[in-house]
Amino acid sequence: MNKVCVYLVNENEHYLRMTAISVGMLRKKNTHIHVRVFLIRDKSQKTLSRVPSVALQEYDASKTELFIAYCKKLGVEVVEKPPVDEIFHVNRSYFTECTEDQVLFIDGDTFVYNDVELIFNSYPEYDLVSMSSVMEDWLKETGWPGPEYLNSSIILFNKREPLDQYAGRLLTEVQQFPTKTDEVSKWVNRLESDIVTRFLKDEVIFTLMAHTFKYHNFDLHHCTCINRPKWWESIIAHTFSHYWENAFELVRHNEVALLEGNPFVQDRRKLTLIEKKQIQEVLAARSVPPEAWSLLERLFWENEDNRRRATDLAWTLEDLSSANTSA
Repeated sequence: MNKVCVYLVNENEHYLRMTAISVGMLRKKNTHIHVRVFLIRDKSQKTLSRVPSVALQEYDASKTELFIAYCKKLGVEVVEKPPVDEIFHVNRSYFTECTEDQVLFIDGDTFVYNDVELIFNSYPEYDLVSMSSVMEDWLKETGWPGPEYLNSSIILFNKREPLDQYAGRLLTEVQQFPTKTDEVSKWVNRLESDIVTRFLKDEVIFTLMAHTFKYHNFDLHHCTCINRPKWWESIIAHTFSHYWENAFELVRHNEVALLEGNPFVQDRRKLTLIEKKQIQEVLAARSVPPEAWSLLERLFWENEDNRRRATDLAWTLEDLSSANTSA
């Protein structure tokens, strides 16, 4: 069976960097598997982020060209496409262009520690494989009415039909949410003002679709999230985009060989004065003292009940800390 690893990224510098790190690590462990990156040429205009310093980044064409050159060096196919929709994840619609028998989608905010070939060969009896959600508390708090909620950050499609049903209907399904009256659509529409839900519409669609096929969760030693124990022992570890920088600091110091030669391994970008001001305004509105960062970090890693609340605040505190030290 022919197979492919697929990534999706736009031209925002932060997301280009995350994807370049993941692709580079993958290539260190497997030099021959086909890797395809769908690059959305939007001049970073379609970036929706919970991190102000990411959403406010100015478009830098040189970063896109650097990314393309690095992929070419690695033997990675880059397919350039225009944006499909305001919601970036809807660009997964382009996955229908994949003609391979097996498609492994890997989100850009991941770290690849071992050979992905092991994942392709481990679930032949299932139509598709993904991960269960790590947002159990939030889902319970908001009254999620559907089946077991799934994480769509890493997906193995073993058959064509689930890929076509997900990617082929993604745009239509997202557009239909406002007019539908089923319980799941009501849940989405009720939370429409929540930026988290704007990120998760495609994941809701994936969850409902996956449960109509023969589905299985990844074994934890294959794929896991960074709030799980010993996440660095899995083949692929998924972070959260707004917490990627912190996780990358661990990877940078512990996995030097996997990052060797990657032009996107660099120090954190310094914030502009406008970014500092906007971050400080957010903090002031939330009445969050800068010194609370260390406490929030501890809560994120140690206290599951407070993980979501800690994460919601961590991104502002993280960048404010950088702003204070570089001012």
